[in-house]
Amino acid sequence: MVETRGIKYLFSIFIILLFLFSLDIRLGNNREHEKLFAQVRDIQSSLSVSEHPYIPDSVIFFEGRIPLHVYGVWDDIDEWIKFFTNAKNRWRVVSYIEAKKEYFPVLDSLFTDEDVSLDMKYVGIAESELNPNAVSSQHAVGWWQFIQSTALRNGLRINKDIDERKELCAATKAACNEIKTLFSEFRKTFSEEESWWFSLAAYNAGSGRIWKSIKKDGENSYFKLSSIPRETERYIPCIIALKLILENPERYGFFEGVTYGGPKMILVEKKFSKFTPWKVFLSELRKSGLDISLKELIRANTHIKNKEGIPKGSFIFRIPDRQ
Repeated sequence: MVETRGIKYLFSIFIILLFLFSLDIRLGNNREHEKLFAQVRDIQSSLSVSEHPYIPDSVIFFEGRIPLHVYGVWDDIDEWIKFFTNAKNRWRVVSYIEAKKEYFPVLDSLFTDEDVSLDMKYVGIAESELNPNAVSSQHAVGWWQFIQSTALRNGLRINKDIDERKELCAATKAACNEIKTLFSEFRKTFSEEESWWFSLAAYNAGSGRIWKSIKKDGENSYFKLSSIPRETERYIPCIIALKLILENPERYGFFEGVTYGGPKMILVEKKFSKFTPWKVFLSELRKSGLDISLKELIRANTHIKNKEGIPKGSFIFRIPDRQ
């Protein structure tokens, strides 16, 4: 065991040295030094935190206390924290931390209006990693990974001009409606906290499958079901792990100054009273001081499928921020 730890320590030193060697450092630039030290510290943390992640004695999720005393619950959360804090996956969390500055206030406002727990935003990260263009193997699309039938049932528009599964505001309201519908279904039988957890499981696997498992296993808790798919069994622990990490990044070794890179996005809401060509909207954005090309505008907003222009309605647009 001591020998294994020694090897791991030497390996960590090797990684840090390799990292230092691979960078082109200007010794006279203090800002470069500060950024470098933050990155080195991030690597050191990834090697230690991922081995011994911290899980509080009490975890509140969707306003209910997670039963960490149930065998396997703590282990599943622990497994996901190790996954996200592992050196090869840390870029994911760094990108979430960057994205939350822009998206979380918008999402929290929507959840408050819809009377849904603010923890719902971590469901969105687990579903799509806040990528509006995410597509699953089951053809689920967008921020909240709706298949077409579920999207239409929740009032989203999908036609030749638009796919609202990829539009943040509309898709989030639809996700809230779906989770509240599922909650109402389970609340007739179970406690409030268990109903929320069953609803999340049903969001992942479908309510029919969850009811079948409840009947087969004879249990009244999501965390005690043994016949649900392994993916669904690990679904809520994954979301909880994301919540723990993103609510307190430094506890898990993520520091200011470490960035994922790539263009950052700002959100712009715009209402159109009629069909408007992209170039007209582009001209408005440029007059307001935003530096963006037509290609970038169209590519960043794939919820508008029409390449010629934007249909009538109110939409949230993602705009690259170069400031």
